[in-house]
Amino acid sequence: MTVPFVNDQPDNGFRLEKLGVSLNVPIEKWTTESAVLHLQKLLASHEIKECCEQYSKQIDFEKTEQKICEIAEGMGS
Repeated sequence: MTVPFVNDQPDNGFRLEKLGVSLNVPIEKWTTESAVLHLQKLLASHEIKECCEQYSKQIDFEKTEQKICEIAEGMGS
């Protein structure tokens, strides 16, 4: 679930929702109750689960972890 409110967050939230892996809650509509409802909907959605599973198959988590470590180590130089 995204609650975009500044900079590129609205665009990123829109893209995640368009990909089918997230729901957007506009900041002006965010309340504790709306967050609970959206999280329940997100967790119960078979469509979102399937999209997340499909995209996760495209990610090489080992290489991603290694690259993050290399970048972090390079920041200390």
